[in-house]
Parts: sequence; C-alpha cells; structure tokens
Amino acid sequence: MAASVVPPTVAVIIPAMNEEKSLPTTLQSVLAQKPSPQEIVVVDPGSTDRTSEVASECGAQVLTSPRGRAVQMNAGARNTKADVLLFLHADTGLPEGAVAAIQVAGAHECNVAGQSAWFLVIEGFSFGAVASKNWVATVNGLFWRM
Repeated sequence: MAASVVPPTVAVIIPAMNEEKSLPTTLQSVLAQKPSPQEIVVVDPGSTDRTSEVASECGAQVLTSPRGRAVQMNAGARNTKADVLLFLHADTGLPEGAVAAIQVAGAHECNVAGQSAWFLVIEGFSFGAVASKNWVATVNGLFWRM
C-alpha cells in the first residue's frame, strides 16, 4: 500500500503599489481556488490609493514594507509559513486549478532552475491546458521552501 502524501501548503504573495483597480479581480481569482491557498498576502509599500483597504476587504493579509518589488516579495516571504510561495503580479489572474496543481507537483516533472539555502526555483511547471513554460515567469515565480 502506498504511503499517504501530505500536500504542501501554499501562500500567494502579491506585491502591490496603487493597484486598487486591478487587485479585486486578481484576489477573486486567488479566492476561487479549490483548494484555497493557506495564506494570501498583499504587500503594500504605501500606496496613495485604496490598495491596502481593497486587499483587506477581500480577506487578504496586508503587510507594509519599503518600496521595491523585491523588497515587497522578501517581506511577504518572511511573514508566511507555507511550504510553497507563489508570487503573483497584482494585475494577473491565477488560473483555475493552480493551487491544486501545485499541491500535486511532486508527482510531476519540474525543472529546478535555481537553488539557495531556503528555496528551489521551479521553472517550466505546467498547470495543464491553461499554462505553458511562460506562466511561471508571468506570476514572478514559484518557490519551494526548503
């Protein structure tokens, strides 16, 4: 009998600056995932619009950080506990089934594109018919916490 595999937990991290108009659609695509990601984090470096309020109203955890996409991404990564970190642009929808596909990624062939002490960078991960090798680049990256 095969051993039961516990699926990895997933956090979606969205760096956002003045994205009140596009953020609701992005967050709806994340909230519609079955299963849901364990964490949804929007990192705002001080938007002058309602970005933080919109994120909070949609149920996302809101963090503040200094300006800069990489700084925001790092702040989000430091404040999550999930096994897998999915970085998503604030104006990008997450394809249906993306979280489920990530959770079964161990059964699929993936290319390790980089490695640090904390993360593996996965490239070429396919979400079936809805994605291609370019999809991971579109969402900034998919990182497996080590």
